[in-house]
Amino acid sequence: MKFKTVVGVDPSAADKGHGVAVFNDGKLESLSMMKRMELVNTFVNKLDVVFSIENVLANNFQYSKHVSGKNRVDKKKMLSVGRCQQSQLELMRDLEHYNIPYLLQTPSSKFKEGSEIDLFHRLTGWDKRSNQDTRSAAYMGFIVK
Repeated sequence: MKFKTVVGVDPSAADKGHGVAVFNDGKLESLSMMKRMELVNTFVNKLDVVFSIENVLANNFQYSKHVSGKNRVDKKKMLSVGRCQQSQLELMRDLEHYNIPYLLQTPSSKFKEGSEIDLFHRLTGWDKRSNQDTRSAAYMGFIVK
């Protein structure tokens, strides 16, 4: 299935919003941080668009390996993960309400840090500012384009 516009999303519960990458005709055109309603409203009337969302709802098992053994720290991490998962769920509900198609992608650390940043630049041609959230969103969009 081919779409003109692919919107990659790295869901976040942080005040800064979700990491968002927009690909048009396979070319990465923008990276930004957007709050949920801003994101939905930007694309609600666009035709031929699909969202590609990192499925943090599938992450329950992965976080057990990051347990620190410090009860307070572990509870804070679990709370953060739960908020992020709720944020993804609310985004999916909004997209369903407006009949905007979306795909759920396996969580990945591709494009996030280290040598993966070089890979991100090489594969997307992006030479402007980015952060871990927007690069993760770019990966979610890149695998669909």
